[in-house]
Amino acid sequence: MFFRKSAPSLPSSIVFKEQTIVLRPLKRSKNLRLMYNAKQKQFNLTLPLYTTKSDVQGFLERAEPWFEKKLKSQVKNIIPHHEGVINIIGIPYKIHFQKDIKRKVTFGPNFVSVLDPKEQFLPLLEKAIQSKILEFLTQTSETYAKCLNVKVSKVSIRDTHSRWGSCSSSGNLSYSWRLAFAPEEVIKYVCAHEVSHLIHMNHSQAFWDTVQSLCPTYKKHKTWLSQQGRQLFLYTF
Repeated sequence: MFFRKSAPSLPSSIVFKEQTIVLRPLKRSKNLRLMYNAKQKQFNLTLPLYTTKSDVQGFLERAEPWFEKKLKSQVKNIIPHHEGVINIIGIPYKIHFQKDIKRKVTFGPNFVSVLDPKEQFLPLLEKAIQSKILEFLTQTSETYAKCLNVKVSKVSIRDTHSRWGSCSSSGNLSYSWRLAFAPEEVIKYVCAHEVSHLIHMNHSQAFWDTVQSLCPTYKKHKTWLSQQGRQLFLYTF
């Protein structure tokens, strides 16, 4: 028996080798195709609209060698924990969680203390890191803007995966808060990049010359993001 995309008997996902695989029936698909989405950290199986459950199971069993190899190659998420160390803007901080009547995060020279009465430490730590990186991005962007004699209207952060920063025609700069886990010089490069867009809303040679005037070693940091940037999304709160 065959199942259409809307058939309730064909699930939206299936568990295989303790991993959830999202099923994506597509009208244009002629074959079953298994892929791994690194950004979403999930397996996706595209398949023709008329596909049976037994077809899916048989395909996954045949793809088991590839599946096992892919699982072994995946880097596990990083979950901050008590007495662990987390790098924020290039500085390693030892984490200290403590249940307390207060709800507070304190950054010391080489430690970060998180107090919470309900032991909801991770959301509180995440919010504190976001505040810290926003402050750093704002100060750095404004410093570079002064060097170019331009003005930044507003600086904001988002949890974007497709780009590290953006600049609007109105002078608003937006950054990925995940930059908090990158080396300081890499973060400064991204700021130099976006501030330079306040003059050149393109990637012309004149733009890159402006970036270099603010960050002479920008090529090295650009390469680091290209090769290591994915690691910044491994932190899970």
